[in-house]
Amino acid sequence: MTDDGTKYALEAHLKECELRYQIFEEKLDNLNSHQERINKHTFELRQMMTWFMGAAASFAAISIILGIIYLTVEIF
Repeated sequence: MTDDGTKYALEAHLKECELRYQIFEEKLDNLNSHQERINKHTFELRQMMTWFMGAAASFAAISIILGIIYLTVEIF
């Protein structure tokens, strides 16, 4: 009798562990897909930030050059 009870208890425990493992795999898959989306958006933001910083540096350089030209015209 105890052998059958132990067998049923172990089978029930095995089913419970399998169910928990399936839930864990689903959560892990969801987490991985979410992480992929975050990585994609982070990459896009880095690209945009690099472009804007390059544009700002270009505008600053143009402003400095125009300022130098203006000063030389005013002085001479």
